[in-house]
Amino acid sequence: MPTPTNTVPNPDNYYSGKGIMYFKREGETEFRDLGNCPMFDMTPAVQRLEHYSARNGIRVKDQSLVSSRQLTCRITMDEVTADNLALALMTTPVAAGSPSTDHYDYSMDIMVDDEVRGAVRFVGKNAVGAPIQVDLPVVTFAPGQAITLIQEQYGNLEITGEVSADPTTGSFGKVYWNITQEINL
Repeated sequence: MPTPTNTVPNPDNYYSGKGIMYFKREGETEFRDLGNCPMFDMTPAVQRLEHYSARNGIRVKDQSLVSSRQLTCRITMDEVTADNLALALMTTPVAAGSPSTDHYDYSMDIMVDDEVRGAVRFVGKNAVGAPIQVDLPVVTFAPGQAITLIQEQYGNLEITGEVSADPTTGSFGKVYWNITQEINL
């Protein structure tokens, strides 16, 4: 078994990510498995405020400071369950039907919520590289990705969320490196 370390060079530190995605809606107490998710990414962004001196004939940058930080995450879900579809359609599934009499199990009104808030957890299960766990405690998902219901290949649902920082610490979440099991704090 490869042994990742925090020292380089070490080919055991190469990474081929695999893992399990979880979501916990705001107000719920338990994370739920999102099923097979072939893609999870996080995109950090920093905006800078640039200042230029006006004392010479050519503008020269004399200072640059960070004016904002943000983090977005994107998840692609292969399993089109009622809960996953509801997340992508900005709603909550209602168990209102009976397959034998009503001919459906769940119904949902499309886009009745302006946003869906909750926590996201990724637990690494990769065979190459250190397994990583990512906890994003406050993520706001809003509409924006196409939901393709007719296609020539397997379908999926993609959601993108804005991650909120903790107002006290400024942290957007937590990453645990080289985990041996899921961390529940």
